[in-house]
Amino acid sequence: MPLNPQTSPFPPIYLPEQGWEHSLRKSVELLYPGQGIRSGLELGLPLSSGGAITTGLTPTLTAGLLVQGDKVYGPLGPKVTAAAAKNLTNKNIYFGLKGLTYGDVDNAAPLVTDVLIGSISTDNEATAAIQHMGQQYNYGGCRFGVRGVVNLAKCAKGADTTFFTWTLPNTGLKNVRIIYAQSRVFEAVTTGNATGDDFVLKAKVGADAAVSLVTVAAASLTAGTIVRNVSADGDAVSWYNPTSILFQYNQTDASSNFAGGGVEVMAVLEAF
Repeated sequence: MPLNPQTSPFPPIYLPEQGWEHSLRKSVELLYPGQGIRSGLELGLPLSSGGAITTGLTPTLTAGLLVQGDKVYGPLGPKVTAAAAKNLTNKNIYFGLKGLTYGDVDNAAPLVTDVLIGSISTDNEATAAIQHMGQQYNYGGCRFGVRGVVNLAKCAKGADTTFFTWTLPNTGLKNVRIIYAQSRVFEAVTTGNATGDDFVLKAKVGADAAVSLVTVAAASLTAGTIVRNVSADGDAVSWYNPTSILFQYNQTDASSNFAGGGVEVMAVLEAF
């Protein structure tokens, strides 16, 4: 059987890379597109020695891992926390070569290698406090998450307030839906929660009205209360190719007479 002669000393340059390392990296990037927390790294509000929410601008942070494609960052933990400044509105929080840092004047990473672990808002009072924080999660398989913690005594009252802006990673998929949402009261409101002073978790895209996801009634702002996936209209919450999704809350008390109280919110998103 005749052999075909070698007509070129080199293979065509359009052949794809077939190395196992390349294939493994691309497989992981496909499983974990974008950047997000995989486990732990929960930002928390400052607590007193008795465990109650207190003033102060240094968030707590649990140990955990963050993924970005084939890269894993961590374990990061409570030793890397640093105080924020007063009067911030959704300032990004990063981790990198300088430890935990906050966004620059453009809210960008101080170093290009820094990775995002959340965002923070603070008030401008003499005894300054954290109002809320938000974080993004990457569960793999085009499932993502958003987590937030809200200081009810210090947050804005009577208005939709954005605590995190989530951007769809480059998955090649155009549709996104929220498949689950919940609010959990981890510290009770001690006074000021009259009838109608509810806590509402919302999502908003573009100029459309915000969609209510979960409502915790004023009377239920007690420690341990969990309200799950109660949509205002019962419809599936989905969008086509959103530029970003604003996750918001509304503490409907028009006056600022709350004392105590903290809520953790969670939402799970799916790209399809």
